[in-house]
Amino acid sequence: DYKVTGVQTCALPILRSLRANPPTTPKELGKAVELMTRIRRWDEASRWLDRIGKLPLDGPTSIDVLRAGSRAWSIIEANPRAFAPEQLALISKLRSLADQEVRSPSNLAKQVQRLTNANQAERLAGFDAIKAAGDSGIAAMLDAVMVRDGLVPTNSVIEAYSLLGPNATRAWQAAMSTPHADARERLIQLVNRAPQPAMGTELLNALYDPSISDASKRSEEHTSELQSPCNLVCRLL
Repeated sequence: DYKVTGVQTCALPILRSLRANPPTTPKELGKAVELMTRIRRWDEASRWLDRIGKLPLDGPTSIDVLRAGSRAWSIIEANPRAFAPEQLALISKLRSLADQEVRSPSNLAKQVQRLTNANQAERLAGFDAIKAAGDSGIAAMLDAVMVRDGLVPTNSVIEAYSLLGPNATRAWQAAMSTPHADARERLIQLVNRAPQPAMGTELLNALYDPSISDASKRSEEHTSELQSPCNLVCRLL
């Protein structure tokens, strides 16, 4: 078959290069597996999988390996007979560690801070990570706002929270029951420029809350106007 022969021929320089300069870092090893699976050299892919198994694996390392390997992991799982059970188990372990890292409070706290970065790419990366974490990402944003001397929501933080869907609205409503006035004030600031219709009751209650600053109340008065049925329709139009 001409195509197979062509692939095998092109693979020789890659094989020689990898053997002459063996990958050592998690990203390099993941990429090596990806290259070998693309040309269906299961023996060589297994070699680098075994090297990955000898690394001190943790969440960040697993993420680096998985990202570098790209489509390799699904290709391997589609050809399980070509790999040892412990190699298939290693891929499951990498995914589990990566998932734990993505959803860990410490990682998500960093992602929330990225939303305030002056660099747009950083802000977008932070948002993508928070959104991917689902309810854990929502909780991380609320935690950042509600802690003592917490995050004062910026425009990018407000916009990010408004894009997290109905679960974010329900979580915000529950958070508004906090007895801490400073936390409630920042929670209001988190949504007052992009309010959801379901938030109307909590926002109207804030107008009569003596612990909320006049500045926030002025914003809330504007928000409550927007929440009226007529104005909601006008905004949608």
